[in-house]
Amino acid sequence: MLSLPNGPELVFIVALALIIFGPKRLPEIGKSLGQGLRELRKASKEITDVFDFQENFNLDDDDDDSNVSSSSGTDLSDFTPDDEPQADVQSDTPKENDQDVPDSVGT
Repeated sequence: MLSLPNGPELVFIVALALIIFGPKRLPEIGKSLGQGLRELRKASKEITDVFDFQENFNLDDDDDDSNVSSSSGTDLSDFTPDDEPQADVQSDTPKENDQDVPDSVGT
């Protein structure tokens, strides 16, 4: 497993970076490395949060329709809607001629 540099290794890396990039560009490089690490940690945390959420609520991404049922326990996997609506169903909204509302308000 990869371990982080400690004591003398870190001093050597900083000295080498100072020689290669110079004292003017070293703060810019450090700043951009810090921002990159911050974004990486943020993305990693978001990914683990999503996996934890799915694990806690047993959410699956697969589209398994074999166990489809309504809240009453009825199997809905064989459901096909009718092409024609049922004739005995009446609408709850009144028709235009059924209303007893006058056409003009002030009359």
